[in-house]
Amino acid sequence: MIRKTIEDKFKKKDQVKVRSILLRPAGMMVVFAAVDIEVDGNKRLADVELLTREVEMSIRSEIPHIKKISVIPHSLTSLPLLSDPAST
Repeated sequence: MIRKTIEDKFKKKDQVKVRSILLRPAGMMVVFAAVDIEVDGNKRLADVELLTREVEMSIRSEIPHIKKISVIPHSLTSLPLLSDPAST
């Protein structure tokens, strides 16, 4: 649900791709979320910060009981993940 919310909202405007989502329960009806996104590596830092805030607000509007949302941006041109078989 979180992946679809983000990718649907930002697919045309900013070309955001969700890399991973980690949800951690923290008690009754309390959840922490860490969302790794991929963005254009040529964007200005200020634009990336604004984009992460927009992603956070769109998640919070859909799932208001998430206590803390961390949006971690990664460059589309960054190094491959260590678990990627093509990187070995």
